[in-house]
Amino acid sequence: MEAYTEIFIRYTPLIMKLEKKYYLSDGDSDDLIQEGRIGLFKAIEHYDSSLGTKFSTYAYSSVQSEMQHAVERSNRLYNLMLNESVPITDIDEETISGTAQSPEDIVLSHENFTSFYLKLKKTLSDFENEVLEQYIDGYTSRQIAAVMNKDTKSIANTISRIRKKAKNIK
Repeated sequence: MEAYTEIFIRYTPLIMKLEKKYYLSDGDSDDLIQEGRIGLFKAIEHYDSSLGTKFSTYAYSSVQSEMQHAVERSNRLYNLMLNESVPITDIDEETISGTAQSPEDIVLSHENFTSFYLKLKKTLSDFENEVLEQYIDGYTSRQIAAVMNKDTKSIANTISRIRKKAKNIK
């Protein structure tokens, strides 16, 4: 634990420096710093000195990558909200034509999805849940495989198993 603390203290200036390069559309600098710390933690956990790479190089790459992924996720969610928004002038037309969802329908839809999602998570293994979370965040099989140090085919097979399990949820 002391070694972790020492590494985190030593690499905090690097995280602070990298944080200034990025912007989260739905967060602040503390969120980016936390993402950098997660990247550093992953670097500590996955570093292999036998590969001949310096830890500092590996840590820098891991911290930067984690921050970039956070920004990408943030931008996807931000753009999704913008793309799904409805101009105020269209609201009356939807309401008049009867195509707008009622608040009750929206709540029921959300509750149904939440129930389905929780049931699905219970049927999945820890590995499948981890893959699912990254897949939902928009990562490709190749990106997930790289982050998890797995073969791309293994991740693709896992996603296929998740889909089959999801179809069997009632």
